[in-house]
Amino acid sequence: QSNLCVLRASSCHNLHEVVMQLPMTSPLTELHLADCKTLTKLRVVAPALQQLHVGGCRHLTRLQLRCPRLRHLTASLCFSVFLDVCE
Repeated sequence: QSNLCVLRASSCHNLHEVVMQLPMTSPLTELHLADCKTLTKLRVVAPALQQLHVGGCRHLTRLQLRCPRLRHLTASLCFSVFLDVCE
């Protein structure tokens, strides 16, 4: 079992697609992927996630979220993102 509560991977310029599916017991509450200039697709299933930061991901076109506790989403400068939120 992981104790990771915050994951920061901002400014990863070779990151193109992220698919993250976490178990119900995962304590991850914050995910920071800001300024990942080449990120185009992000799919996150994270039951405990409360904050997601993808600001500055200018090429992000698809954001799929299944995060029932999400309270804060920063997506500034994401000009053509399609947001798909599942319950």
